[in-house]
Amino acid sequence: MAKRDFRKMRQGELLRIGLFCLLGIGIVCTSYSQVKFTEITDSAGIDHQFQVYEGMFGGGICVFDLNEDGYDDLYMTSGMNEDVLYLNQGDGTFKNIYEGSGLEITRGFVTQGVSGADVNRDGGVDLFVTTITTKDSTKKIPRANNLLFLNN
Repeated sequence: MAKRDFRKMRQGELLRIGLFCLLGIGIVCTSYSQVKFTEITDSAGIDHQFQVYEGMFGGGICVFDLNEDGYDDLYMTSGMNEDVLYLNQGDGTFKNIYEGSGLEITRGFVTQGVSGADVNRDGGVDLFVTTITTKDSTKKIPRANNLLFLNN
């Protein structure tokens, strides 16, 4: 009999602990659900649009620290449009520095995805841009090459 009473008491104790945990999770979830986002695209200097090619899906973005200043910069593919390379100004705004970046060769391609990694182990993030086809061609598949850019 003493064992049964102990088990009942133990189950009740576990039930109280479980309910307390659920209450805590509910409070945390409720407080996080109050966070709201504000749209600041224009004031941040972001002006980008992906132009679809032959019904393909949207493009890619690589978030990386281009100049190692501690702020995340952005490279965005643009499909049929011109890609963009946004340098984070450190004040919540970005500046497109695509022109003169060495990435201008992408203008000749329909760009799709992008990824960043230090492929040559020199400490800088390099970019790998995937393409669908060249913009001035009607080649059969494979239509275009993917592009690897080393950060110097």
